[in-house]
Amino acid sequence: MDLKTKVIRSMAWFIGTRLWVQGLSWAVTIVLARLLSPSDYGVYAMALAVIALLELFQEYGLSSAIIQRQGLTKEQINTLFWIAFIGSLVVGSVGIGLAGMAAAFYQEPQLRGIIQLLCVIFLLNAMGMIPYSLLTKEIDFKQRSLAEAYGVITGSLVSLGLAWMGYGVWALVLGHLVRAVVKNACYVVAARWWPGLTVSFQDLGDLLRFSIRVAGANAVTNTLSDVATVSLIGRILGQEALGFYSMAGSLGKNNPIHKLSTQLIAQLCLPIFSKVQHSPQALQDHFLTISKYLALIAFPVQIGLALVAHDVVLVLLTAKWLPMVPIFQLFCLGGLFYVLPLLSAPLLTARDRTGLLFRYSLAAGIALPIAMGIGAFYGELIGAGIAWLAAYGLSRVVLLWLSLREIDISVARYWQQLMPSCLAALGMAVTVLGVAHGVSAAPAGIRLGAEISAGALSYGVLVWMRDRQLSQELRSALQMLVGRPAQG
Repeated sequence: MDLKTKVIRSMAWFIGTRLWVQGLSWAVTIVLARLLSPSDYGVYAMALAVIALLELFQEYGLSSAIIQRQGLTKEQINTLFWIAFIGSLVVGSVGIGLAGMAAAFYQEPQLRGIIQLLCVIFLLNAMGMIPYSLLTKEIDFKQRSLAEAYGVITGSLVSLGLAWMGYGVWALVLGHLVRAVVKNACYVVAARWWPGLTVSFQDLGDLLRFSIRVAGANAVTNTLSDVATVSLIGRILGQEALGFYSMAGSLGKNNPIHKLSTQLIAQLCLPIFSKVQHSPQALQDHFLTISKYLALIAFPVQIGLALVAHDVVLVLLTAKWLPMVPIFQLFCLGGLFYVLPLLSAPLLTARDRTGLLFRYSLAAGIALPIAMGIGAFYGELIGAGIAWLAAYGLSRVVLLWLSLREIDISVARYWQQLMPSCLAALGMAVTVLGVAHGVSAAPAGIRLGAEISAGALSYGVLVWMRDRQLSQELRSALQMLVGRPAQG
């Protein structure tokens, strides 16, 4: 099977599984929001922030090294596993010991037990790290996607059951733990891999240097910055405001489509770019094609959610969550800056430009929490949101420019791929605003249905009018998916 066909079939499995899994996860979040309070979500966010901080010292980017480096021996992979496992054991023990300090910092006594229980996840993730990496390296997303789906389903059922019985924040905590148990166990079974005792230290120094730079970039961008932000908002504005912030992020920055595109790019593009890392033309073709389809999804989803945010919150979460609407809208718009440069980090990693990626991440990771802290101090929650949008948007534009420069793609050529989706989304926005004005007196549920239907229809028509090649491209991909040769 050639690389293009393998990628398309893996994407089909990944997207098909994630669509209903993320839809389920989003639906469960909405139900839990009705059963639990903003304070429950605030305490849970505090605990996850501590766990995320500890995770910085767990894997060291070893998974990316396994995916990027071609031809690793079984002994080398065993060595990487034992390094990760011992590190996870140490990190988990440290987390258990420091849980009391975290509870004192947040002035929330129940955090101690929550954090200590969640530290078990470090050992679970260590067991699943190698199988996950091997499945990703071979672009075998069928088994991997199913493993992740089983984890989401079981974790969601546990959370719903416990929330219904009145366990409060523990419903979220235990559901999170069960999800990790099931997911990592399924990785091991799917990959048919178990650690051996024979090890090899060949090229270990080079592998660790690569891994540490990747881990450093991910740590600053995806973890340290988030932990600092959550800590600042929790301390400056309190747990209820943090609950609104957390829920707005879940629906605005991390909605199902957003999560799907994020996970697809992060997990599929690194192995693809790694296999063609020395072919500039292939890198350009893959980068531009994937960017086009990212824009096709991101523009209508993020802009559409911002337009209907008030009705979404009112219908799905009830009126008690309405104070989060402004920051929810800011997160929706900012989500565009997140999605469009998603290819940049995998590209720079595959090209072994991890030093550049780390320096960028360090600068962006320092600037973002500072901006949000200032915004929260002077402008409360909405001030933090405005500061986030400005600082985050600028940093992501810089990251995109670095990746375009790396493979010699001009800004004009890149924008040409995005323009049909952007113009169609602007037309969709006009349509949605017009419909919202026309049905403003209707109940919120009817308004929301009318806005979504009109927006989806107008966007589809406008995209087809602007890009007539799209249907042919989709038809070609479908033919490869079912095993037929694509027609020219």
